[in-house]
Amino acid sequence: MKFKWLILITAMMALVLPVHADIDFAPFFSVDTDIHGQSRIRVLGPLFEFKSSETNKSVWALRPLTSFAEHGYDNKTERDVLWPLWTGKTFNDEYSWQCVLLVRWQDFDVTDPESRYRFWALPFYFQGRSAKGEDYKAVFPLGGEIQEFIGRDSIKFVMFPIYTYTTINDVETVSYIWPIFARTTGHGHDRFRAFPIYGYARLREDFMKKFILWPFWTSAEYNYAGANGSAFILFPFYGETKMENQEAKMYLPPFFKFARSEDQGAILCLWPFYQRKWNQHKDQLDIWPLYGSKQQGHLNNKYFLWPIVRTEKAEYDNRELNSFSLIPLIESKTKVIKNSEEPEDDYVEGRFFKLWPLFSYSRSNDDLQFKTFRLWPFKDFDPIERNYAPFWTLYSHTRQGDIVEDELLWGLFQHRRGGVNGRKISLFPFFSVGKNDINETLEWDFLKGLFGYKRNSSGKRVKLLYLFSFGSAGAD
Repeated sequence: MKFKWLILITAMMALVLPVHADIDFAPFFSVDTDIHGQSRIRVLGPLFEFKSSETNKSVWALRPLTSFAEHGYDNKTERDVLWPLWTGKTFNDEYSWQCVLLVRWQDFDVTDPESRYRFWALPFYFQGRSAKGEDYKAVFPLGGEIQEFIGRDSIKFVMFPIYTYTTINDVETVSYIWPIFARTTGHGHDRFRAFPIYGYARLREDFMKKFILWPFWTSAEYNYAGANGSAFILFPFYGETKMENQEAKMYLPPFFKFARSEDQGAILCLWPFYQRKWNQHKDQLDIWPLYGSKQQGHLNNKYFLWPIVRTEKAEYDNRELNSFSLIPLIESKTKVIKNSEEPEDDYVEGRFFKLWPLFSYSRSNDDLQFKTFRLWPFKDFDPIERNYAPFWTLYSHTRQGDIVEDELLWGLFQHRRGGVNGRKISLFPFFSVGKNDINETLEWDFLKGLFGYKRNSSGKRVKLLYLFSFGSAGAD
């Protein structure tokens, strides 16, 4: 309830205060318009913040307890309470929330009381209504039905793993003492398993796969057009594949494999330490964990000392995306617009660089942002930026078009220049100086009103001892 009153009071202040009414007692209390044109109220440094814009985009946060964000451009809202303890989202008519990543509610259409929904408390309780309008409920492992879960249309069970019945489209599987006994039928599928003694899987006339005393003997027969043949593995000694379009041999499987056909092949030596695979669309080399590369279509990925160093390159028409990561220290991304006729005229559309835990730098066209410190070691994303990052962002440098803003210690020191507001520099509570050449205004203040001076086209005015003011009335 206290949070609701705080939000209401803040919203009323944002509405009552005129757009040009800046109040600067940062980092304790400030009201201003940020560099992106959003009305902003901040209280006690990073603890409380409210921002709103004319496009219905707004953010408020009482850190680190709770936050709310509304994205006006896509009818999306996000709410967090002690993230990731509880988070909620809306998108158009869909609403969802989850608690401690295990308890989840999702209503796919809040305007329809008969719509599809889910309430899951993993792994014990499941309840919902499927896209077909069928209600379901289950208490694991006692019994019940779960729909649209782990790739299955329906899962029915009694005293799991004693009895399980699953469906995927027209394919039905009955299991007893899962995964030991199972029988699958439907849509051309015929499978049986008495694990690990014997099992087979048949799909129409396309293939037949079997195992006996798994994993010691497995075999397969294929009847695809242009790819007839057979394969077997006698684990852990030898395996062989003979088909119309390829042949392969395995020694001490899975450690050594040699496969080749007209347009593809694979070599595995002491798997997974050395792998070489290629076909018409892919070329892959792994000397794990020292080095690896994979070229597939327009993607080119490499790693060094896996998983520490990774590079990725993607080319789409006239765009090129490059990324580099040195976990957890460095993350870098670059977007380039290519000029095929004049390569020297390639244009860097965007760039991101993060040196953990010191700083991050991002640029998109004419917009730029530099922040320090950056204590979150992984990829930046909205919940971290909303709820926690302001605590350790001690300094920021932001540019949007011709407007530049520097801020230290949540507004204790501010320097803004450019745009219609001219230039302002302040160090709370000692001084502030502002100048605007457009409306010919010069204003400075010492100790928040102990002594101040303002001059504009209407005259001059002096403030003294917080209470007294002398000069032209129009200067106010």
